[in-house]
Amino acid sequence: MYPPGFPFFSRGSFQTPVDPPTTQPDADPRQAVCVNQDWLPFIAGALKQLELQATWKVADDAALLDVQGRVFDLISKFGRDVPGCCFVPYNKMCLSGSFADSDYGFLASSGFSCDTVWVPGSGWTSCPPSIAAQRIEVERSFGGVTHINSFQVEGTCTLFAGTLTINITFSKNGTTVATGTAGYVGGGNFNTTFSPNIDCDFVQVEILTSAAIGSRVVYTNWEICYTGLYPLSSTVTATWSHTFDFTVDDGGFTTIPIPGETGGSGTWVSGSGWRSDFTAHSGPNGDQIIFAQKFFPQRRISTLEVFYTLPTSAGGSKFLIIQLGGVQVDYFTLSSVSGSHDILWIPGEEADELRIDFGAAGPTALQYTYCTKLIVTGVGTDPF
Repeated sequence: MYPPGFPFFSRGSFQTPVDPPTTQPDADPRQAVCVNQDWLPFIAGALKQLELQATWKVADDAALLDVQGRVFDLISKFGRDVPGCCFVPYNKMCLSGSFADSDYGFLASSGFSCDTVWVPGSGWTSCPPSIAAQRIEVERSFGGVTHINSFQVEGTCTLFAGTLTINITFSKNGTTVATGTAGYVGGGNFNTTFSPNIDCDFVQVEILTSAAIGSRVVYTNWEICYTGLYPLSSTVTATWSHTFDFTVDDGGFTTIPIPGETGGSGTWVSGSGWRSDFTAHSGPNGDQIIFAQKFFPQRRISTLEVFYTLPTSAGGSKFLIIQLGGVQVDYFTLSSVSGSHDILWIPGEEADELRIDFGAAGPTALQYTYCTKLIVTGVGTDPF
């Protein structure tokens, strides 16, 4: 703090601590403020005052961690110069802490012969020395899906004639997306950084020794570098799931004309779903096409599951596409093999438009492609 010297406590920007907002910085309703990009570093610097504990009127450390996380999310919006006005940027941010001060929402993993214990003033400690091999198993669910750039594990272990192994697992929606392993011979202090660069919503850390050591292993410090959603909120970010059953209705999707094509871009058929339209080129062959779109308020899309049938194996484009502001941000290529398909896609991107793009080259006029159902999940409130 400045000026240096007494008092040794932080001073907020308000006369007294204030009640923090309960919403994420990018939640609806939103207002846009456009400024010259030269001012972005200074705005980000000024917002750092909001990180101070003295700014907020909160009930406990968990509530303070929540509001500080929202501040980090807010600062990330101004984290770099951007080419366009009012574009929402994300930039890598790093958090670190000592388990001597708090458990930071980590929990001991279940299903083992002894429990890992968090000890205030020390950290996460392993099973008692009477156990043949020491073990720490802790885990943390994040507030939602976020991009983890790196994760650091640091601790202490008494020297012994054996090995100490650190295993880390990152998961998303219950599925493992990345793992890492590091080993130390003879114990001693350990400090390892894993750099998965993946989207996930859960991490588990396992620290174990190959033999008894006569003392405990202690997991003392952590650091996370992330891009996107603040990971350590104690309040799980709201999520939603929406099912478009195209056998019942068209889901509000509309077709998009295709330049140069004389046929249609798809037809909704009650009881069947979105059916392709046929565009003939020569003889019986041509293209079976569905090209439909749906706009919605901007949301982070976690998963897309599409159900469709192809009458025969055929070339051509078969994609799910998500766009933001009219610009494609991600796409997924669907199978070209004949038959019924149920395919899951995990984009983890912000979007405000969804497109179904089926273009099967070669089938005849009666070999229709059908898109029967679409299940979309995301972060925030259901935009549909």
